[in-house]
Amino acid sequence: MTQRAHLWLRVGLGYLTVTSAGIGLWAALATRSFYDDFPGFGRAWLAGDGPYNAHLAGDAGVGFLAVGVVLLLAIVWMDARVIQAALLATLVHEVPHLFFHLFHTNEAIGSLDRLLSTGGLAFGVVLAVVMLVAVVRRG
Repeated sequence: MTQRAHLWLRVGLGYLTVTSAGIGLWAALATRSFYDDFPGFGRAWLAGDGPYNAHLAGDAGVGFLAVGVVLLLAIVWMDARVIQAALLATLVHEVPHLFFHLFHTNEAIGSLDRLLSTGGLAFGVVLAVVMLVAVVRRG
């Protein structure tokens, strides 16, 4: 793998790590804040999607966090098999999440927020697929 490809792989893994671990930490450590305020910046995507459930929010958080930890290990070790495992874990976690958002629209949020939510999920899935294909092809 070229040095440039290696750098782009680290950047992509870093993006996926920060988003997954960041969401996971927030949801696991401050479930009510996560429910009321996610994704932040004056927007609230979860509160309109049903009643607050601390158990569900915390469990979702540790799922995101677990994927983030595996992605972080992939960055640290930069071993092809670990990277493949981390990207597969990301896809196992994110593809059903994306499909949920594609087919269950939250009417409590506006069109822009639905686009940002679904678009962000789709970007992560596409990024993981592209990186997985590149790593598998290069061995």
